[in-house]
Amino acid sequence: MKIISVQDEHKGVWMKMRDDLYPLHPEAFHAAEMQLYHHADDKECYLAVDEDSEEAVGMIELSLRNVVDGFTSSPVGYIEGIYVVPEFRGLGTGKALLAQAIRWFKRLGCTEMATDACR
Repeated sequence: MKIISVQDEHKGVWMKMRDDLYPLHPEAFHAAEMQLYHHADDKECYLAVDEDSEEAVGMIELSLRNVVDGFTSSPVGYIEGIYVVPEFRGLGTGKALLAQAIRWFKRLGCTEMATDACR
């Protein structure tokens, strides 16, 4: 498994993963959010790519937040969303994406990270 920073050529697969993760949002919402990730210094998206097929099989969207309830440091690394295609769940794909998130947060001076979850 290799982890790469999302690029313009990954727009289609990234859009598909966002749609699977956030099915109630329209494509225009996803497109606007994706544009933010391409132009903001405080946001990043990584893809997990299967080395055998060269296909993207997961993604993680990250940001830096100045304030997060219950945290005392700033900025706080924030996992905005994580998605792994069903066939690659339970194989370490999510762990690899989280490890990359931690590296990115540390490089940017974060000592804490957070996320939220809903069902």
